[in-house]
Amino acid sequence: MLKIAIGDWLISRSDSFRLLMFKVRDHMIATKNSFSKIKGKHRDYDEKLEEYESRIKELESIIQGTSAMQIKVKKKKSED
Repeated sequence: MLKIAIGDWLISRSDSFRLLMFKVRDHMIATKNSFSKIKGKHRDYDEKLEEYESRIKELESIIQGTSAMQIKVKKKKSED
């Protein structure tokens, strides 16, 4: 048990170990930030897709409404 404590103390006093720990911390922070950005973009894409889906459904209902009506075209009488 004493050997582990002395080893931990020596490692914690080492400059290279501190540098390594700083790099690990910076890497963890950068990774969290990257995933947060990706998650935000994914959320934006989902919102856009939902918006487009609702627009498409609205247009489909309009098209179905117009196809149900029959449009009669009357020709003008020619004046000859």
